[in-house]
Amino acid sequence: MDEYTVNELYKVKTSPNAHKIFKILDDRKSDYRHSFKKYTKSVQDYIVKNRQPDHERKTRIDVWKLLRKTIEPFFGDGSYLAMGGSTLTNLATKGADLDLCFAIRCEDGSYTEEGVNNFVLSKIHRILEQKPFITGLRHICARVPIVTVELAFPYMDVKVDINFSLMIIHFLQCGVYPPILPNLFKMFPKHFDGTGNVEDLDYAMELDLPKIPKNERTIGELIYGFFDYYTRFNYDEWGISIKDGKIFDRNILPDTEREYMFFIEEAYDGMTVPKNLKRQSNLMEIVGEFKQARLSILKDICENYPPPIDETEDYRDEFEEENNKILKRNNEINNLADNW
Repeated sequence: MDEYTVNELYKVKTSPNAHKIFKILDDRKSDYRHSFKKYTKSVQDYIVKNRQPDHERKTRIDVWKLLRKTIEPFFGDGSYLAMGGSTLTNLATKGADLDLCFAIRCEDGSYTEEGVNNFVLSKIHRILEQKPFITGLRHICARVPIVTVELAFPYMDVKVDINFSLMIIHFLQCGVYPPILPNLFKMFPKHFDGTGNVEDLDYAMELDLPKIPKNERTIGELIYGFFDYYTRFNYDEWGISIKDGKIFDRNILPDTEREYMFFIEEAYDGMTVPKNLKRQSNLMEIVGEFKQARLSILKDICENYPPPIDETEDYRDEFEEENNKILKRNNEINNLADNW
């Protein structure tokens, strides 16, 4: 089955970087076969050891139900406090936050966050601050406003964030080949196009997914690949569309959206998720962390003797790139002068 057919079946488009990021590992698998297995086992052991216990997950679900009962009556029909993240997928580790997203249905049947986030969260803050089971409450008025909640006994170990994230989904759809995750938005619009009632979405439904070649990458390889992918990602020219399962040319964005350093589209409102990322220096700091993580993982996989990484395609600050060119040109001039 060729790449075009696979992508058509999963409704995604493989990123140009997907076939490059694992080359350094593939070239050395035979040399480090034992350490590859050892690293993957260490990740699996960590997951097993730190998996969220059933009683902890039940407590978080109880908190979700309690907050639903407390908040939703103040907003009427069409409002819904949705549970998301690792608690919903049952992939949480011990002590993980409970991620919630409050949805309000518009008159046209859609859901939107535009222009209502701070108003709604301020109201939620006022509702919760009077409740005896709340011990800590914080409304953060950032570009992506959130409310964090701390609760009294018996829920004191649960911290609540009302927020979401999409980078891993994109990587597993477009950053690897064959893709690991399908584009459910395109494949099953009846369930996932955002026009239905959030409360009616059945998270346990069985979906008839097409058969494609299985991705045989280990957990260790995928972790390395994630950090390598976002180290090389061309943030200046590329945007990420979760709805379409692909990257796209940022030049098609309106001027109001180009101010953001990283555009990763929220599937239902079309706006970028990291709205607070507007400074190049902040983006470079994040990319630097990705780069460091990539090297650290490679050291673990290759028994502290990592092969040199080709950094020529790593993302760079355009000003840093220009300065490097100037420095190189000056060095060449100085060398010519010395030889003369």
